[in-house]
Amino acid sequence: MPLQTGLLYNPLSGFNRRHPGALVEAAQGRAHVQVHAVRNPIEVQLALEDLARQGTELLVICGGDGTVQAVVTALLRERPFVNTPALVVLAAGTTNMIAADAGLPGNPLANLLRVLSQNSLASMGCVTRSVLRMQIPGQEDRYGMFLGMAAISQGIQYYQEHLHNQGWQGLPGICLTLLRALLPALSGRREQLSTRLEIAVNGEQRAVSQLSGNVLLALITTHERLLFDLRPFWGERTAGPLRCTLVQAQAKGMFWRLPFLALGQGKGKGWVAGTGKGYHCLHAHSLKLWLDGPLALDGELYSPRDRQEPVSVSCGGKLNFVRRL
Repeated sequence: MPLQTGLLYNPLSGFNRRHPGALVEAAQGRAHVQVHAVRNPIEVQLALEDLARQGTELLVICGGDGTVQAVVTALLRERPFVNTPALVVLAAGTTNMIAADAGLPGNPLANLLRVLSQNSLASMGCVTRSVLRMQIPGQEDRYGMFLGMAAISQGIQYYQEHLHNQGWQGLPGICLTLLRALLPALSGRREQLSTRLEIAVNGEQRAVSQLSGNVLLALITTHERLLFDLRPFWGERTAGPLRCTLVQAQAKGMFWRLPFLALGQGKGKGWVAGTGKGYHCLHAHSLKLWLDGPLALDGELYSPRDRQEPVSVSCGGKLNFVRRL
């Protein structure tokens, strides 16, 4: 008996713009597949409510990280399902970090056809991943897997304003964004990209001295790896599901240290990372952030209303992702 499957696709995402109708055509004639086009969080919510009524067992998401974030937020915030289905994330957007780490990278159409040929979850390789919860005072809670600040969020803002509509999409656009974020830092012009950040870990008091100050790069994630297989994490991983990596504006030797850190080689190498050098990696269950810049959750930008009110980041639950067919 085929799995009751829901297909959510964003017609505005890169693959679906280039191949309009391809996914819908692939699903035609399959009574066990319900297809919904989703362009915004409201459409996502309505689609999930309909799929919950249909008894959906498998949820396929064809879009970029922003689309996946909207689906994950609706699943965990609104709880439309009694039993949340396993998720299949297809790489169809500008950035596909979630698909690369917890989904199915590669051609979305080919992967969709393989998914629709499966008859049980037992035939698929699933992984369970934690999802982070971001709480900004005065805004609705949002759920995702990668939160970037300082040069990361500024780079994403620049991409959205100057590159996205100029044909710089996919890998070329990502590379240009990364270069714009890192070149000023490596050339010594760091202050223009830094953000004032204070951070409290697992309920500690505000402004832990060694982690506070002007931060050049800051990220919090539940991913095992990032784009290009980067793993900028080190230290004791059993301390919590949130991986937080910070590079302070005054960090020393950034030109040669960053490649080591990006590959996760900070642990046990005191000459690479350390408190006195401006590089930090910690693992936590919850964080509070006081900052004066925007945050980017899975590529979508959000801004705190008041720097005096902290942004809370915690583990928002766990979801099952199909990682292998």
